[in-house]
Amino acid sequence: IGEDHLRRLTNQQDLTTVEFLAIKVDLNTQSLLGVEDHLPSLTSLVLDESIISSVRDLGIGYKNLISLSVNSCALNDLDGINALSNLTDLSACDNFIVDAASLTMHDNIQTLKLSGNNIASIGVADELNSCPNLKSLFLSSNPVEKSPQYRLVISSLITGLEKLDGVPVDRSKAAKVTNSMLLEAADALKLAEEEADDEERLMMDMQMDLEAEIVGNLGGGAPQQPHVQSQAAGKDSPRGMEPDTGSE
Repeated sequence: IGEDHLRRLTNQQDLTTVEFLAIKVDLNTQSLLGVEDHLPSLTSLVLDESIISSVRDLGIGYKNLISLSVNSCALNDLDGINALSNLTDLSACDNFIVDAASLTMHDNIQTLKLSGNNIASIGVADELNSCPNLKSLFLSSNPVEKSPQYRLVISSLITGLEKLDGVPVDRSKAAKVTNSMLLEAADALKLAEEEADDEERLMMDMQMDLEAEIVGNLGGGAPQQPHVQSQAAGKDSPRGMEPDTGSE
């Protein structure tokens, strides 16, 4: 992505002053490597709906970046995010992320949006409790949201959290969460995950049975061509049947 393209995108001739960039890319065929050299003042990058295999594909040059949005990019994880050490605001909603292990010990992250992913364990709270400056977390529309006492459990495990899903945390209530409540939440999520796996296997079996039935119908149930009997020679008639002579 060259300087001319960046000037058109930002509507700025002097790229050294650009602080915000919104761009949709396919990192299988394009590259963002070197863009940081053209945009030395860039602090906010929006890549929503881009095709990104891994955050690692961004490289390690975006040292000044404090805000990154990678919503709807089909990401399976956030591996490589720690290379963006100055990041304070990360939005990675509507992906396929299952945990926040890649953010462990991230010193500067303050706002983290992970809504609409596949996070199904309260262990995500243990991972994020190691982020000393995390104040606001969004986990709505994840399987973990269905756990008993979801808000209390998550807020009790992330001791510095001030807001969960945009709602202020009640510290007095979070302080009353017991080990039995944590175990209940973990067991409920584990059971829900097992039930979801069973349902998925059942759906796959039904799909395979349906496909097998369709193949069977195509292979063995095709309509037969009518047998044309020869009136000239009885030897062409099916065995055990006399040729139709038209007489009673």
